[in-house]
Amino acid sequence: MRPEPQPVPGKRAMECAEITYRQLDYWARTGLIAPDVPATNPESAPRYSFAAVTKLVVLKRLLDLGVSLQDIKQALAGMVMPPGLAIDVATIAEVVRHRMLRFPGPYDDAA
Repeated sequence: MRPEPQPVPGKRAMECAEITYRQLDYWARTGLIAPDVPATNPESAPRYSFAAVTKLVVLKRLLDLGVSLQDIKQALAGMVMPPGLAIDVATIAEVVRHRMLRFPGPYDDAA
C-alpha cells in the first residue's frame, strides 16, 4: 500500500492543484472546500488532506473543461457528474499523490 501523504499547508495545496490563493479562498468561503486542520492562530496555516487536495484538483480540472461553478456545486451536492463528462478519478488521485510527495517543502513536518 502506498503511503498516505500528510496534510499540507494551503500554499502547498494550491501548488498541487495549480490554483491561486483567490480561488482557494473563494471556494473555502462558499463551502466547496474546507481545511482538514484549521489554522489555530494567525501564524499557523490551515492544512489540507490528500482527499481535500484531490478535490481541489478535480474542481480545477472541471473549471478548465468549461463546467460552470454552479454545475460543479450541484454535482458535488448530488455526487452526480454533469452528463458527458468522464473523469478518471484514479488517474487524478495518482497525479495529486505524486505532486504532494514529489518535493518536500520547508514547511513540511520533519519525517
